[in-house]
Amino acid sequence: MDNKNQLTITFNNQQYVLTYNEQSGYYEIELTAPETGRNI
Repeated sequence: MDNKNQLTITFNNQQYVLTYNEQSGYYEIELTAPETGRNI
């Protein structure tokens, strides 16, 4: 992946890598929700 299209941010003392989407013009982040132990 091209590092110039990435941005690293810190939120709640955790670092996240955002990737620039050229089609939308926005940075995107992939998040995973924590396991809750329930099926909804």
